[in-house]
Amino acid sequence: MSIVRRMKEMTKATFNEMLEKAENPVQSIEQYLTEQKRSLYELEQLYKDQLQHAYQVRAQLKEAIQLAEKRDQQAELAIRAGEEELAKIALEDKLKQLDKATRYEMLAKQSKDTTEELEKRMNEVKEDIQEVSDQKQFYADRMESVR
Repeated sequence: MSIVRRMKEMTKATFNEMLEKAENPVQSIEQYLTEQKRSLYELEQLYKDQLQHAYQVRAQLKEAIQLAEKRDQQAELAIRAGEEELAKIALEDKLKQLDKATRYEMLAKQSKDTTEELEKRMNEVKEDIQEVSDQKQFYADRMESVR
């Protein structure tokens, strides 16, 4: 019996020595979590900037559409008044505004896609942080029970 007890104590001592020499998994996990939290913060800042950009693009789109409608009305009034040259200028400006609106629509779509992609990435990072936090707790409990 004393030989078995001695072997058990030697094994325990060897294992504890290995744990002390080994890299602390909880510390490694904590470093990883810190990096992920910093990454999440940067993503959140980028997301806020992207939302602001999307808002500005939508405002410019709305403005271009309104201006095109206004130029269309001005062209109609100019034709009724017999001012063909003014009508021509108003219609040219209307076409420019419609072209702008088309470009802003494309930007708005790209902006929406980018925003969705950022949301997806932020959710992935949040899930990763939660999963790794759970693992950290598991390793901390495991190391405590070994000690």
